[in-house]
Amino acid sequence: MFAPGSNLTKVLVEVTASDESGIFDYTVDAIKYVDGTDIKGVRMEGEKTIKTTIRYDEEPTIQDINQSVGTKSLNLNLFASNPNGLIGENLFTFYLSNGIDIIYEKDLVKGANQVELNNLLLNNAYQYAVKAVYDVYDGKGLVEKTLVKEEFSTLKGLLIRNVEVGQEDVSFDFNKVEDSATIIKVTKQDLFKISKKEEFRKYSKNY
Repeated sequence: MFAPGSNLTKVLVEVTASDESGIFDYTVDAIKYVDGTDIKGVRMEGEKTIKTTIRYDEEPTIQDINQSVGTKSLNLNLFASNPNGLIGENLFTFYLSNGIDIIYEKDLVKGANQVELNNLLLNNAYQYAVKAVYDVYDGKGLVEKTLVKEEFSTLKGLLIRNVEVGQEDVSFDFNKVEDSATIIKVTKQDLFKISKKEEFRKYSKNY
């Protein structure tokens, strides 16, 4: 039976939608109608196969993120999942930002990925994100989506603790991080500029 709204140039046929997400083809091989007592064939022109879609609920994701941050480095391992093959030829893309500009990008693949960066600035804030373009067949077409977005800061080169300031000397404990820090000698002339521990702590951030 043709659905209401059918006419001599347009035929509407009702079908039962699938319970599964995906793309489905419906092909009309022939159309016949009853004219009184005779059954007659209808001449068909154009595309006989119609594609329909049911929205995908399971979308691409980024999983198992494991990151290691140094004074000038970021080592990142992650797993890119692409259920239903929605991304297809489009790629997962990794972006690194300094808060103003995108300073690095890399295409990722489905499955395990590793990102290694070794020329970052010491004690600096960054953000990274992984984006992808795909269509879940919800009527919006291809859309760029952010799958993960994280902030991190590279480490300080030198950690100073237990600062003790005297009239002509100063003592402190320090931990050097990796090989990026340089110890700068504190002279008596420097001490004349520093009258309080808090001021010395601000001064010591230059190390």
